Amino acid sequence: MNKPPLSVITTSQEAQPSRTGMQGGGHGLAMLVGLQDVPKHPDPELARRMMGSLRAFSAQLPEDEAEAALTMDAIWCLETPATRKWIAARIVTLLSHYFVAQQEASVADAVAEDWCSILDDYPAWAIANACRWWLGRENPRRHCKPIPGDVQDRAHHEMDRVRAAKITVRRGIMPPRQASERAAGDLTWCDPAEVEKRRKAAEEIMAGFRSGKDFSA
Repeated sequence: MNKPPLSVITTSQEAQPSRTGMQGGGHGLAMLVGLQDVPKHPDPELARRMMGSLRAFSAQLPEDEAEAALTMDAIWCLETPATRKWIAARIVTLLSHYFVAQQEASVADAVAEDWCSILDDYPAWAIANACRWWLGRENPRRHCKPIPGDVQDRAHHEMDRVRAAKITVRRGIMPPRQASERAAGDLTWCDPAEVEKRRKAAEEIMAGFRSGKDFSA
């Protein structure tokens, strides 16, 4: 089966919704954007909820083995790389904010290959957050059209909490005495009712994600 060309030039402006809630505009990398078979990924909001529900993403030891296992499951989901089709769709949208000159097909294919090769180790939510950051007021270079390394650099930064959580989980679970002492001074994270609430929220998120539940509504 022949692969579609990695063309970055078309004339259609039609946008197609992706399964992550993003849009794959109809130009720039568009020949890669066959979105009907793009697998489900955590989107930015779901990623935020996953990281906000588990201690390790705030550099705190899991309370027990069950929480540690749930955290590792979340880390696995959050590290799942985006497909090239998804990357193409998201970069289409990013570059549509900037002028894209006509190019020879061979050059366009090479440009598309660069984008996909440089970003294909990163998950969809991190790339999406990186693209949004590039366009936002926090970025002093937002008026400049980005190159792949610009988005890669920010996507790497977006993964900081995931890398920190992996290190934290490897340190083991919270000793019972430490858990008791922390509960006395940190009601936000260690109050038993709050702990159980967060655990249930994390379990619901992960169970829904595994079952293919639509979190974008």
